[in-house]
Amino acid sequence: MRKYRLPPLNALRAFEAAARHSSIRLAAEELGVSQSAVSHQVRELEYHLGMRLFERDGRGVRPSEGGRILLPFLIEGFDSLARGIERACGEAVSGELPIQIYVTMAVRWLIPRLARLEERLPGVHLRLHTTQHDWDLERSRAEVGVLLVRGEPAKGLHHAELYRSELLLLCAPGLTGYGAIDLATLMRQPRLRVRAADADWEALFSGPSADAGHGSLSSVHDSYLVAMEAASEGRGVALIPDFLAERDIADGKLVEPDRAWRVEQPGTWCLVWSDRIDGDPRLQALETFLRDELRARR
Repeated sequence: MRKYRLPPLNALRAFEAAARHSSIRLAAEELGVSQSAVSHQVRELEYHLGMRLFERDGRGVRPSEGGRILLPFLIEGFDSLARGIERACGEAVSGELPIQIYVTMAVRWLIPRLARLEERLPGVHLRLHTTQHDWDLERSRAEVGVLLVRGEPAKGLHHAELYRSELLLLCAPGLTGYGAIDLATLMRQPRLRVRAADADWEALFSGPSADAGHGSLSSVHDSYLVAMEAASEGRGVALIPDFLAERDIADGKLVEPDRAWRVEQPGTWCLVWSDRIDGDPRLQALETFLRDELRARR
């Protein structure tokens, strides 16, 4: 049986709060005790560990070298303890969940479905962190994200496949005129590329459309959202994942001249999360909802 020789929990909490705030006063307010009680607990912890944990400066306190080493372990430990208690009490499928999502997916796909999400997961509240061209999970902003994954996720990340998208070649209705248009003619229009998504166009031109891949000018945009807006204004042709283009096609802002030009998008849309929340039941609930919504269109 493992035995842990740990200092008193109250002393650890007092140090963690004071170090995080760099203030005895703010730690006391957070913990609901007096400043002298926090100071006493910190001194008790220093005695137990045999080292100083704080250095005073003109604005308050700051952790010593040993305190700076200890602090992140305490933060992670208390977070893990809180999650374990929530799960044991059956409360884990609730609360705010920060999620990283591309701006186009947030605007064109997720936000119109938030009402259904709230019905399916009434206790879970998503806090959206939108990105335009970041294809990796920014763990300083969110512990979970919906990302296009090509290859294996980075170390410390997990993923679940949600959807494999087709890419649609789209343009404004006026570019096609009143009759059929061949691909080579359409591709003489400016090509509206998305930064960090050049693999989309490479996929189109590596298949049956290879002969049409040369000779057009191109412009680069930060997101599929901007590329679609430019295409709807007649600025060129855009290559867009199918589920992101549904609304613009339905509204008549964009047209797909020929379904035969569709190609599978390189990579897979996945739910990605960090080790810190692995096993959180909110992930399973969110994964099921997203997968159902994405695949319903098929």
